[in-house]
Amino acid sequence: MQKNTTMRLLNTKPYYSDAELLKKLHSEKNINIFKSWQIIYAIQTNPNSKAVDSAIWLQSRQNVSI
Repeated sequence: MQKNTTMRLLNTKPYYSDAELLKKLHSEKNINIFKSWQIIYAIQTNPNSKAVDSAIWLQSRQNVSI
């Protein structure tokens, strides 16, 4: 018996443009806040990506900046 699963899509409401978000990301000195901005940037620049795909992509870039 297969379980019916629904893939979640991730999107952001663009408060910042991609360029502004990237500038905010690069100006951050605190590594934990930097990682939060990195997640938001990744989701915003890959619209309608599946949550699992974003998680895999972010896991593979865990200690790498954009």
